[in-house]
Amino acid sequence: MPPQDPVRILFVGDMHLGRRAARVPASAWRDHGLADDLLTPASSWRRCVETALSRGVDAVALAGDLVHDEDDVFEARGRLEEGLRRLTGAGIRVCAVAGNHDTRVLPALADVLDDLVLLGRDGTWDTCPIAPHVRLAGWSFPARHHAESPLRGNVPAAVPGVVTIGLLHADRDAPGSRYAPVTAAELDAAGYDGWALGHVHAPDPVPAPGEHRPFYLGSVAATTPNETGVHGPVLASVADGVVVWERLALAPLRWEHRAIRVDGFVLPDDGEVGPELLLQLMPRLARAEDGAPGPDLLGLRVTLTGVHTRAADIARWVAGCDRDALTARDADGTVVFVEKLTADVGTPVDLVALAARSDPPGLLAGRILALERGDPALAPLLEEARRAVNHIDPDADDDDEALRRELAAAGRRALDALLAQTREVRP
Repeated sequence: MPPQDPVRILFVGDMHLGRRAARVPASAWRDHGLADDLLTPASSWRRCVETALSRGVDAVALAGDLVHDEDDVFEARGRLEEGLRRLTGAGIRVCAVAGNHDTRVLPALADVLDDLVLLGRDGTWDTCPIAPHVRLAGWSFPARHHAESPLRGNVPAAVPGVVTIGLLHADRDAPGSRYAPVTAAELDAAGYDGWALGHVHAPDPVPAPGEHRPFYLGSVAATTPNETGVHGPVLASVADGVVVWERLALAPLRWEHRAIRVDGFVLPDDGEVGPELLLQLMPRLARAEDGAPGPDLLGLRVTLTGVHTRAADIARWVAGCDRDALTARDADGTVVFVEKLTADVGTPVDLVALAARSDPPGLLAGRILALERGDPALAPLLEEARRAVNHIDPDADDDDEALRRELAAAGRRALDALLAQTREVRP
């Protein structure tokens, strides 16, 4: 038999239309001539539509949470309908499942938009043929919360000779979740050729060709600094019974967390450290971390690390730094900005030798080492610090790794002050 022509399906993860990217300063887009709507998922949706049309896909599959809130239905309908008309006008089928954010909105839209095929309405299972040998199977949230596994229902059986890909909005391997908890074992037991999952915004690596591993598509557009990495839809090409997955880096905004060591920075022995520090820092900010295509906007959370004889001056410069000075367009045209800059720089000191002592500097050095090594015995300290932070700022990011680094940096500053006060000779 001659080889089959590939069947192409573009899978789109959580869009959350109506939401807007947070913590992006105006200097990062307005001052560089970028459009305001780059900061909304609608921009990524338009890019998904353009990509589907240019690549001639057979179908587009939407993995739930198309709309962020029920109040966003008017914006969502306009944005979705515009794209749907273009896709279906080109003969591209569009299928979707409802997530926990759009349990009422998406069925209502499907009732009035004939071009949208809603799979699994009211918590049932449906299949949708894409080609004679390729189909989708999907389930939709019947209510905002669903505490049982959808796979305990009447899941369509795998069919020999037909590639079946599951489309599901669910919480994988999260016992006790109120958002359709499933296990990887349950998904594997269905015998499908793949599972494209919605709900978790952090994207998983795509499976290797022929691998049936369930994976999270991730949000199609990153809207918060914790949604790091490459975001965008995933293209599935099916030929001769094998599914090949490819993630497309289409999101206009990308977030990264970077740690930059300052040990080798040459700073003036006296005077302001700012100009020299900025000169050496900027090239490292714009440097790509991987081979992914550059986005329109790259937002960075940067931590300066290492040791330096002018650690206190670096900390003061960071505390008063004008972050607009850390916004620039790189050689590839990406506008790079720093959303958050922190200093975790210590003065040269042998913490291990100091920690062997039983006096206050030694005890503090031991605690700093434990923080820097991620000692699990310090979990109660981190929990107490998290409660204190949330009391001050209820909207603070829930990032224990960043909190641990900040505590270690605070410990180093306290140690420097303690050693200076006691006129210690540092070991």
